[in-house]
Amino acid sequence: MSDNKKYYYLRVKENFYDSDEMIILESMPDGFLYSNILIKLYLRSLKNNGKLMFNDRIPFNSEMLSKITRHPVAVVEKAVSIFKNSSEKFEEFEEFYKKNILTEIPDNYFEVNSRQASNKITTAGEIDYVLVERIVNELVDGTKLIEIKDNKVIEKTISCENKPIKDLTELMELDKEKQVQFTKNFSKFDLSPEDSLKTLIFFAKHNYGMFRGGLETLDLSPTLYKILDNNINQMGYWLPRVAEISPFKIPDTKIVKVPLSLLQLGRVFEYSELIPTTFKIINEYCKKVFDLDLNGTYFIKNGVFSSKFDFRNAKVTTPQEVAELGQYLFYIHQQACQMANLLNNKSIYGCGTTTEWVVREYIESPVKETIYMGLPLNTEYRIFVDFDTKTILSDNQYWNKEVMNKRFEENRNNHDVHDVITYNMASARLEETYANNISKVKNMVQELLENNSEMSGQWSIDIMQVEDDFYLIDMALAENSFYYNSVPKELRKPTTEKWLELK
Repeated sequence: MSDNKKYYYLRVKENFYDSDEMIILESMPDGFLYSNILIKLYLRSLKNNGKLMFNDRIPFNSEMLSKITRHPVAVVEKAVSIFKNSSEKFEEFEEFYKKNILTEIPDNYFEVNSRQASNKITTAGEIDYVLVERIVNELVDGTKLIEIKDNKVIEKTISCENKPIKDLTELMELDKEKQVQFTKNFSKFDLSPEDSLKTLIFFAKHNYGMFRGGLETLDLSPTLYKILDNNINQMGYWLPRVAEISPFKIPDTKIVKVPLSLLQLGRVFEYSELIPTTFKIINEYCKKVFDLDLNGTYFIKNGVFSSKFDFRNAKVTTPQEVAELGQYLFYIHQQACQMANLLNNKSIYGCGTTTEWVVREYIESPVKETIYMGLPLNTEYRIFVDFDTKTILSDNQYWNKEVMNKRFEENRNNHDVHDVITYNMASARLEETYANNISKVKNMVQELLENNSEMSGQWSIDIMQVEDDFYLIDMALAENSFYYNSVPKELRKPTTEKWLELK
């Protein structure tokens, strides 16, 4: 344009205001206020990719939003009260959200979920199923599995008859259409294992941030694989040490040590660069090692990261999704590693520091309110403990009202509009349930501490309540866990990092 200005536009369907959902919304008392505010917020967020920001660093707060929309601060709370008084209206609001917001595909890589990423992948290409089975069997053979069922621990190494591919020339002779991107013994590397390790050691000596980022983004040498495998935050470390003596239920869980070549694949290829044969290998590998039931429903994660902020990544259901579970796990792990990339505006360390993939029983919940694109708002307890002194250091309502409303005020994306309404609907229930049960939960945690002789140091323990059942769902080193500031400073004993100390 001649004035050299940049213009931003909001595209809506011509029947946007004639849709059943908008008619319902505007038929409510003050409904026209809500639709007016919604459009104003959408328009204000255009310059910042859906984020409501005053400038590059400062988000809008409630008072500022009140001024720019020219509506009272209490309007959102008023909307919440309307939805509370009518479950029918809430269900209609949920349907509107699912149809108009949940289906959007964002431009930001870290906001794209595994299903959206997979739908962009071409299915064109010829698959040599004999070769796929051969590579899968090779990968499966020797895989270490930890299974927790009914709180009992089973550890084993999976054996599978296979004919390993030992000679690279065997792969090079394949037709171009049948080429594969990895086997158990072969994978692409940008750096040699020796150079990758040297680079990591150099970072460790000179720049901690580059070192931590390098753990998750550098080529995966055998030594680096061992370093990651020593991470005690991995579920494969702590869960077998607490499961059998836990007074809490443990969701049935399978944890596998993923072959180096498969994890390396995610460090050298973009997800969109993977070919159908590669996805087939990954999916079939997971089907075999996890012994998947196509009619089952699962919760998936890597050994330290669940991607719960987009719950569509974590929950796997329907036979088609279960058949593709491997590529979803791969995507979660790759995305987790890329969160530590030094080229990001903000690097987040730790989500990819694992050699494990995890498939768990999905615990169904009667709770209707969901946030993070599908996560049921069950009451959750985060308890900080010291295994050495057998003491509880602090307890926290995981969905703390002040913390959650602060998060939603940041307006990271349009989903926050939905989440602030549904959260505030559930907040009173969450607080009441927490208050009524925290003493019981702490007594059970104390029992776990008293009976445990294998754990040491300070940890956070996450408990999820579903009706009258209590599940131990996660643990992490205390200093790596949110709400760590609730532990009195005089009681804190952070664990010394030992990344480069191999057993």
